[in-house]
Amino acid sequence: MAGTLVGQAALVTGGGRGIGRAIAEELAAEGAAVTVVSRTATQIEAVSAAIQKAGGRAQAVTCDVTDRASVERAVKAAESKFGPISFLVNGAGQAGPFGPIGFADPDEWWAAQAVHVRGPMLFMSAVLPGMRARKAGRILNICSIGGILTSPNISAYGVGKCAEIRLTEYVDAEGKEDGVRAFAVQPGTIITDMAHETLNSPVAQRYLPWMIDLLSKISKENSDKELQRCATISAQIAAGKHDALAGRYVDFAHDLAALAQEIDRNESATAKLENNKRTVLAFYDAAINRKDFAAASKYMGETYTQHNPTAVDGRAGLESWLKEFGRVYPDLRAEVKRIVAEGDYVVLHVYGVNGPAPHGAAVIDIFRLQNGKVVEHWDVIQPIPAETLNDNTMF
Repeated sequence: MAGTLVGQAALVTGGGRGIGRAIAEELAAEGAAVTVVSRTATQIEAVSAAIQKAGGRAQAVTCDVTDRASVERAVKAAESKFGPISFLVNGAGQAGPFGPIGFADPDEWWAAQAVHVRGPMLFMSAVLPGMRARKAGRILNICSIGGILTSPNISAYGVGKCAEIRLTEYVDAEGKEDGVRAFAVQPGTIITDMAHETLNSPVAQRYLPWMIDLLSKISKENSDKELQRCATISAQIAAGKHDALAGRYVDFAHDLAALAQEIDRNESATAKLENNKRTVLAFYDAAINRKDFAAASKYMGETYTQHNPTAVDGRAGLESWLKEFGRVYPDLRAEVKRIVAEGDYVVLHVYGVNGPAPHGAAVIDIFRLQNGKVVEHWDVIQPIPAETLNDNTMF
């Protein structure tokens, strides 16, 4: 994938070590100009120097991700040197405080939310207006499986990542029409400096023995593979290869191509159901309310199978039925109360008035569609009585 990010300007928070550093170096190797951001100057200066030594373009900018003025200065410095930011990586994070609520210090707990939620919010707020104006941009938020699971004694991290995932979904929903996509990712189980801090924490050892056991069993070889995979996929996201996965939580351990295909199938199926609903509603209004066969016929297939015993099959059969129906009940109106779609079928629950039943009728109409056209119909009609044995309506 060499050179796929030439011309892009990236900003990576938490870029001084671990996952952030690996992503920053991979982005630079692919041609992006990278601004590496962290509170610790020595770390990001080392990363910037390494990138430049390898022939890439980078700069180090110190920043407190929880401070708005500091964030805005960092973004300004990035764009002053490398131009408008096209790819933002929110990688800054912290594991603690550990322990159950009631034990963990509330101020430390809240400070963790500032890192996990306020930080990404500040950076996205700073870059999104420009991205949307340019109709292009991608945002990668490094999240965690902890954001979708409830694991006792690590609520500060879990709540923060849960909120970050949801925030990502909002950003993508709001920005995708302007060409801006956002991703919330689980990068893998990687032994970073933060993982070592967890392993060495007496509080984590007391309250999270399962996590200590999990982390202690990960080999350096496997961790390094996961880290490289994370960096590679992040660069692919920057290049637009995985836009089908935007707006949702994605685990890098999954087969992303297969996942994208599954998402496409699901979205296509959902779109088909919604199209079928719209077709049936338009057909029904034209036929029943307006008694206009010419308008209704636009939504019909070449064949039309009729299960109503008062009508014959075919398009001509419906045309004849509508003429007589309109003559006898010119003022009949149908109000659709509910609509359900599954597969090729659409079901309407309808309140019919000004028809043969003096108090109206409850109607179930079932339609089958083929290639988006109505081809078959069933119905059941129940007159509404003047008096009922309960206080519920039929709708």
